Amino acid sequence: ALAGVAGALAAAGQHEQAEAVARSITAPGWQAQALAGVAGALAAAGQHEQAAAVAGQAEAAARSITDPGWQGQALAELAGTLAAAGQHEQAEAVTHSITDPGWQSQALAGVAGTLAAAGQHERAAAVAGQAEAAARSITDRGSQGQALAGVAGALAAAGQHEQAAAVAGQAEAA
Repeated sequence: ALAGVAGALAAAGQHEQAEAVARSITAPGWQAQALAGVAGALAAAGQHEQAAAVAGQAEAAARSITDPGWQGQALAELAGTLAAAGQHEQAEAVTHSITDPGWQSQALAGVAGTLAAAGQHERAAAVAGQAEAAARSITDRGSQGQALAGVAGALAAAGQHEQAAAVAGQAEAA
């Protein structure tokens, strides 16, 4: 419930209150999610320095999650929020710290898609390549296929159509 309150306050431009509410959340996963939302709102409002500080707090909260899958999910969501807010370098840095290959691949593919939408096609292609490498390290065939499908979309968005088609075919076969 408090994460929703923090999100509503951030959306309404009440960033300081939103940050305070988010910091009061004791469950690390919910706190990370709330702080990531505040960071995104701050970045969207042009308060990039404060956004970076709050994103750092969100990352710290996510890192305190002991389950690797949940931690990966929290970090992937943070990376997506940062990328959507135009904080591409910080988003990329977060993706590289995700240890779960499924969540890392998903986060990298999302950042690649955001970079492509921002017209940074070369960088998007490179990040999509990293997403593909992470996806290929997934041992479960079904999960690998799902991750490769996401990579194919990111490659297509980055203008890498031949590679996207090849990866999509491999995803289908998985």
